[in-house]
Amino acid sequence: MNFLSGFIIGCLVTAPLAQDPTIIKGKLEGLDNGWVYLSYNDGTEWKSDSTKVKGGSFMFRLLNQEANMYYLRGADRKKGSASFFAEGGTTILIGKADEMGKLTASGTKAQTEFLAFCDALKPYDEKLSAVLTEYRKIDDKTPNAAMLRDSIDKVYDELGKPRLVAIKDFAIKNPTSVIGPWAVKSNFYYPEANELDPVYNALTPAVQNSMHGKRLKEAVDLAKITGVGAMAPDFSMSDSTGKVVSLSSFKGQVVLLDFWASWCGPCRRENPNIVKAYEKYHDKGFTVFGVSADTKKEKWVKAVKDDKLTWTHVSDLKGWSNTALKQYGINALPSNLLIDKEGKIVAKNLHGEEYEKKLAELLK
Repeated sequence: MNFLSGFIIGCLVTAPLAQDPTIIKGKLEGLDNGWVYLSYNDGTEWKSDSTKVKGGSFMFRLLNQEANMYYLRGADRKKGSASFFAEGGTTILIGKADEMGKLTASGTKAQTEFLAFCDALKPYDEKLSAVLTEYRKIDDKTPNAAMLRDSIDKVYDELGKPRLVAIKDFAIKNPTSVIGPWAVKSNFYYPEANELDPVYNALTPAVQNSMHGKRLKEAVDLAKITGVGAMAPDFSMSDSTGKVVSLSSFKGQVVLLDFWASWCGPCRRENPNIVKAYEKYHDKGFTVFGVSADTKKEKWVKAVKDDKLTWTHVSDLKGWSNTALKQYGINALPSNLLIDKEGKIVAKNLHGEEYEKKLAELLK
């Protein structure tokens, strides 16, 4: 995975359903009065809540009981946020208000599992964090910036592979904890069914039926219908002029279905490779169908022009809620699928010189 297309997902853990409401309370040193803000994903959408701090203390009472990941911050976003798991019962947070990212959380089985999972991933995350720090030192004024970024990307990718193995192993060895399905769903940005199936099948029925278990099952099902060898699911979307274009309208050509966005740095750096392949093989029956995860039409259209992307582009301007991204289970950008003349997916997530190598095979 190109690490700029996502984040290192923090250590998170969960547990089976509980019978009590979820109570999240704490004591913040250095904040006698003010507000704190809580956010979380309930499995379908992001939700938020807030409560007033009195004498340094605060409390949230939530009706949902299932173990889930929560984020707590103060009014100043620059002071960071605490990420922790809570479930039915009481979770207690303690720490300094000006160091929200360092709050300690305790009190439930979910949080105990969270900390155990963090410990298991710590050796991998420390190495990845060091690489990320080096990457952030690079700006456009840095000599050979593009080359340095590509080099660090490759190092990051290699370091990330054993981390994914560790996450999958943890899930399989702890089938009674929803840490497994949550972590796998959150960290496998380019999931394949053969990676996800063993994890889901190892889970207990109770965990399979949990919110995170169900989300993993959705990812497994999507991976099966969008994997190599499957027929590419059809969809229709409007281009920048309002004309509706369908993927099936390109049948008879080899198509690179390219998911990208104007704000995605790795996407923009990959575009020259796609342009090169398009110019070389377009006359031989190759085309590109670009799907943008933009929300601003003017930025999308400008990026198409600036990067000289002369093929067909569509977007519903819904960002990560783009219907085609959801249909294909796209969790990271850039992502792409190579589809043959009959509409079958023959390769996924090609980069660099891989386009030309694969196209040379298909367009002999």
